[in-house]
Amino acid sequence: MNMLKHSCLYFTHTLKRCYSALYITGKKAQETFAVLTPYIDFEERYNNKKNELIANIAARNYPLDIHKVFDSWEFFQTVDDRRKKLEATRTELAQKISTLMKEYSKNEDEIKKLRLHAKLIKDDLKAMKEHYYEVEEQVMLKILDLPNVLHPKTPLKEETVICQYLEKPESSSESHKDIAEKLGFLQYIDKTSSFLKGEASLFEQAILNYFRNCMIDSGFTVFCNPSFCRSVVAEGCADMENVFTIAESEHSKENLNHLHLSGGATLLSFMAYFTKHTLLSTQLPLKYFAVGKRYRNVDPEKTDDLFNLSQESSLNIFLATADNELVDLDCVLKDVKGFYQKLGYHFRMVLLPANRIEKSESLHVSIQMYSNHLNGYVEVGNISSYDSYLSKRLIFTYNDQSSKDRAFPKIIAGTVLNVPKVLGCVLENSPDKNLLSDVLNKYLFH
Repeated sequence: MNMLKHSCLYFTHTLKRCYSALYITGKKAQETFAVLTPYIDFEERYNNKKNELIANIAARNYPLDIHKVFDSWEFFQTVDDRRKKLEATRTELAQKISTLMKEYSKNEDEIKKLRLHAKLIKDDLKAMKEHYYEVEEQVMLKILDLPNVLHPKTPLKEETVICQYLEKPESSSESHKDIAEKLGFLQYIDKTSSFLKGEASLFEQAILNYFRNCMIDSGFTVFCNPSFCRSVVAEGCADMENVFTIAESEHSKENLNHLHLSGGATLLSFMAYFTKHTLLSTQLPLKYFAVGKRYRNVDPEKTDDLFNLSQESSLNIFLATADNELVDLDCVLKDVKGFYQKLGYHFRMVLLPANRIEKSESLHVSIQMYSNHLNGYVEVGNISSYDSYLSKRLIFTYNDQSSKDRAFPKIIAGTVLNVPKVLGCVLENSPDKNLLSDVLNKYLFH
């Protein structure tokens, strides 16, 4: 597995942005192409689910003063009401003037008064718009920073183990990095550059082939995704901090929609395809998967091993459903559980609590294997429910034939298999260090 080696000439870590490629208004809309306008459903949450939102923020320990957001929203509504009244008055004056113009000579004085009034209204609107766009942008960016709704099954405090296969290994072990290097399985340079060799490289090929065949047998379709996405997609998926930004040689400060390296086996690459995409309800559910690379920023302070790499071989799934999201999620979990059981390794599936899931996630099922060296569990895969959070932000819709209105699919996605992490756990759990089991041998050249 040839790991990505990058330099600052080509990639930069994403810094905290003080602007948005997802929501563009005012002067920025005149200077920059707005790819889309996200669907904002905050009014419904504010009017009908305010207490639920407050509890959501608290359960996640999310660093946001929700009451300040409420205050900003109320102020924006006041400004917006004023703007709407001015617009309505201007329209009414234009209609009156149009009617009076039919008999101009009789109504000349009245027309002059109305035109003067209309000019004052126009000037008020012009002066107001600069302030309005500034307020709108500030408020909408705060709203877009709000987390997803919490799934009823998401634990509020402690993680919940929903299944476990085999008993947890009790023996201790050297780190998988030391084991792999001694056996000649790994050449580790740094977090951005590592190479699997010998039996470890065959393990990577075999386990990817195994999971690929399992997904196809479960009714999933192979999808080929790009390795890159734009800022609007990364921001829409609330994942700006985890992607690499491509440094442009002739960088323009006005360009808000940068190019990012994400990898083909990621949620970002799927959403890049389905952004501003409309389906018929009869086409749902969609069941896709992609095999490839996943690129991400990693914490330089974390351990130097296969558990913390900037590039990982993985298999990512993507489902889009209408209203039966829970049924689809249960079916996927049942299938994935079966895939892992056939491998013969100890693993468990865990529901993570609200304070340990991403803000875009409604529910997070963590697939974990045990590290004998760390004496703890490592997430080797995950399946998450996003409800309609991503669809609304990136305008992924379907036509509901019953109501003839557009609706937003609910999305289930995740990295079912993270090869380096599985490999690390297998090396630490296997006394004989034999990576190619009878099951995987069948898929070595499949």
